[in-house]
Formats: sequence, C-alpha cells, structure tokens
Amino acid sequence: MGFIEGWLYFDACRDFLARVFRNLHAKTNDRGISHSGLSTYLVRMCLTDLAKHSNHDGKKMSEPFFKKYTDLIDSTTDLTSMMRSQGIEISHWLGTVSEPESMLIHSPYTWTLKEVVNHLSDCERVFAYRALWIARGGTMPLVSFDENEFSVRGMANDFSIAALAAEFQAVRQSTVAFFQNLPKSSWQKVGQVMGHDVTVHKQATILLGHVAHHWGILQQRFGVGNELESVTNRRERKAVAERGL
Repeated sequence: MGFIEGWLYFDACRDFLARVFRNLHAKTNDRGISHSGLSTYLVRMCLTDLAKHSNHDGKKMSEPFFKKYTDLIDSTTDLTSMMRSQGIEISHWLGTVSEPESMLIHSPYTWTLKEVVNHLSDCERVFAYRALWIARGGTMPLVSFDENEFSVRGMANDFSIAALAAEFQAVRQSTVAFFQNLPKSSWQKVGQVMGHDVTVHKQATILLGHVAHHWGILQQRFGVGNELESVTNRRERKAVAERGL
C-alpha cells in the first residue's frame, strides 16, 4: 500500500469509524459498555479491515504466494530440528563466500547476496514475531509488510557479508530457542495475519519454507552442491579474492 493509497484508506477509515461510533454510541450506553471498551472494539475492527486491505497478493495464505514456501517443507516432521539444521547449513556456506562474490548480481535476479541474507534475517524476525504473537494469545490482527521497502532501508551492501551472516545466524538461533521452548498446546493456536486465520505451526512452516526457497535459488546462483565446488575450494577462492590476487 503506497502513500496515496494509505492516505485514502485512512480517510475512508476515519469516516467509517465516525459512522460506526454514532450508530453504536446509544446502544453501548444502554448496555453499560465503557467508552474505553468501545474504543478497543473499534481499533480492533479497523485493524482487521486494514489487514485485509494490506494483503499484497489478495489471496488466501495457503494459495499461491505462501504455498510455494509451505510446499517445500514436510510439515509432519520436527520443524525445530529442521530450523536448526537449515541454519547450520546456510551459515556454514556463507562463511566461504568472499566480499566480491557477495556483491554479484545474477540475472534475472536483482539482489546481491548481501541483500538476500539481510532479507532472510528481516523476514525471519517478522515471521517469528507473528508466531510469538499468536502463541502468547495476541488478539489484534497482524498486517503485511513491504519486503522491498525493508531492503532499501536495510542498506545491506554497506555491510560485510561476514557481519550479515553473523546476524542471520544469531536470528536463527533465537528462532530455534523460541520454538524449542514453545508449549505443545501453543502450536495449534490461531491468530489473524494479513486477514487470514493462521496457526503457529503454519507460521513456522512458512518461516522454514521461505528460507528454503531462497536457499534453493542461491544454490543455483553460486553452484552450491557441485562436486567440483567443495568447501575447501571455496575457502581457497575466498582467500584469493580478498587478497586481490
């Protein structure tokens, strides 16, 4: 939602709330509902409407935008263990990438590796927070975010790949710790995200699938998994590149 659309929505929302307030004011007074309670109800109703308007793809969470993530994950497995192993694998590989390599852009992609890693950390924080909010009983609906705007403001290319890799590793370790200590009863709790009902378990699956999606692309871009491109060879190439040889 851009600035103009956001302003128009705010204006419409303000008029909508004014009408609702006028219609409900008498009824709430008759029933003994406080103005504070009415305000809370109106805010919740407005946020629910905003969540529906801010859904970028305009489709249910299980279709096609998030489906490409959840399809990559076997949701019947131990998701926490998968988070741990996935984080170790990616962090290990990032330690072999040189600064020059981290600034490459492979057409048709438009982000450097640094920007991708920054994106992974940003999204992981958002997805984990959504899971936390739902698991702890948060009732206010959660809205979407613009990952492209996050990327612009993150200015990842100004930082070293080592620093960004360390950040991703720290974020993933925090994520693992949260889900590892999550009560079993919390996994099936339901909350509203982008206007849709989502369980904590589904949010964890989306979190894993999102990283798996980008990791698959990075493997293609950098030839990860190629028998000729061993970790030892990559580390040697990294050392040479950083010495400028």
